[in-house]
Amino acid sequence: MQNLSDQEKKVLEIMKESKQQLTPEEITAQIKKRYGQVWPVQVTITFMVRLKKLGYTNKHKC
Repeated sequence: MQNLSDQEKKVLEIMKESKQQLTPEEITAQIKKRYGQVWPVQVTITFMVRLKKLGYTNKHKC
């Protein structure tokens, strides 16, 4: 993966594992549930936008 932070990798993993489109709020909730990390939804949105720009995903809305 092209210079992704650990946090971006976590977001990408959750997005790829999902069979449906997830909202930033849902991804943020999964991060908290799986990893015990709490961050603002805006941080998740920032990671989602970066992942989309890098071409990792295009099926999830940011």
